[in-house]
Formats: sequence, C-alpha cells, structure tokens
Amino acid sequence: TRCTVKAVPVAGAIYITECRDCTLVLGARQIRIHTSTNCDFYLHAASHPILEHCSSLRFAPYPPLPPELVDVFDAAGIRPDINCWDQVDDFDWLKAQQSPNWRVMLEAERNSQLKFH
Repeated sequence: TRCTVKAVPVAGAIYITECRDCTLVLGARQIRIHTSTNCDFYLHAASHPILEHCSSLRFAPYPPLPPELVDVFDAAGIRPDINCWDQVDDFDWLKAQQSPNWRVMLEAERNSQLKFH
C-alpha cells in the first residue's frame, strides 16, 4: 500500500496482488495483476498484461533506461521493440468495449521523475 517499486525487466513472469495506491515500474514476459486498486503501472510487457478483480488502474509505457542498463532486455530475453503495455486483458470484463477497471494514462498524467539512476 502506498509504495513505489521500480525494477529492471526480468525473464519470467511477475505476479502482483493486493496492491493499493501504488506505482509500479516493471518489465517481464508476462504480468498478472490481481485484487489491486488505484495503482499506476509503467510496463514493458512481452505479452498482454492480465487483470483479475482489479479497479481504478492506469497504465503507461516503461520509462527509457539509461545506457548502462540497456543490456537488461537482452539478459531477460525480452525484445525492447515489442511492448504490449496498453493491450491489457481484464478477465472480469469479457465484452468488446473498454473495461471500466483500467485505462491508459494520459501523457500529462505520467510521472516524468520515474527514471532509473
């Protein structure tokens, strides 16, 4: 609750549960988010992020990495040019219309201070 997590991309999956009022900067092959509310996600996802039992989530792309960390994508086996951050699948909303549980964060809403130093 009320935390910020920043991590370089990892080779496997990331499972997030029970987060509230958090900001998460994550990269992985698969990202699954469960029972979380009012969180901001800055993602690099090799596949569609998956939601279950979530509400009021916002998504934005993963921030650029500094030159000394660019190789982490290769180490994780993730292509930096393929990012599905905005192709979220909400398993609680199977209709063709946009899910009410998440949205893309407007550029003006994004935190430009979320950088890796």
